[in-house]
Amino acid sequence: MKRSDAQHASGDVVRTIGHHFTEICAGECLQASHATQLVAASAEDESSLWSRQMFFRAVKTLAASDCELPIAARHTTRLPANVPYVVDNLWEYLRPTGMPCRRRAIYASPSAASALSSAATEDQRHLFSAYEVRIEGEHFATQIPQRDAREHPDIRRVLRLLQERQPAWESLSWEARQRASLLFSPACARDDVQKLVEEDEVARSFIQEATALSTFWADAAPPGHYPHGEVFFELLGAAKYRLYPRSLP
Repeated sequence: MKRSDAQHASGDVVRTIGHHFTEICAGECLQASHATQLVAASAEDESSLWSRQMFFRAVKTLAASDCELPIAARHTTRLPANVPYVVDNLWEYLRPTGMPCRRRAIYASPSAASALSSAATEDQRHLFSAYEVRIEGEHFATQIPQRDAREHPDIRRVLRLLQERQPAWESLSWEARQRASLLFSPACARDDVQKLVEEDEVARSFIQEATALSTFWADAAPPGHYPHGEVFFELLGAAKYRLYPRSLP
């Protein structure tokens, strides 16, 4: 990439902040924070987990022969479709030990109806069915208060912080913008963010302020804690999950 092209690209990152912030402000009102709690369930305590709360996934209707087949863990990175990369990078950087990685997670809902609602638009919903999720083996699972992570207030907080810093970032040198632009790249590794914290003053200052504002992991709780919140879980090792047909109430 030519230097002039790179300058233009890094400038575009800064100029889009205001646009993203305006879109987020038009969203629904967001829920308040709650205390942190972790579920790290294994095969041994699986029965007690399911006695407390079941959760569900909605997928395109399976043939009867495909129901209840074991599904293995994801080994590829899933890029966020509805969360800005800078926020996703912050959440991954701040993820506590034992919490599921959203980039490798499977997503679910606390009820069959909410799973169907999240999976497809109304005109496509007839193609989908809700299934009860049953996990076999070790995994991490958690739940946030919001139906979808795109509704979490961290997004609004971080984009507001970026908007406040926009004039200062626009005055940075080309080299400084190039370093800071890593924060906006897809699926930035935790080690890379940590390196920025250690070596780049601009990035360090922003990450420290964003960390102080973030409540995503503090809001997380065991599945079943929130009546409508998004559930996500990460399978560990050889763990698998199965989908069991479930009728709507």
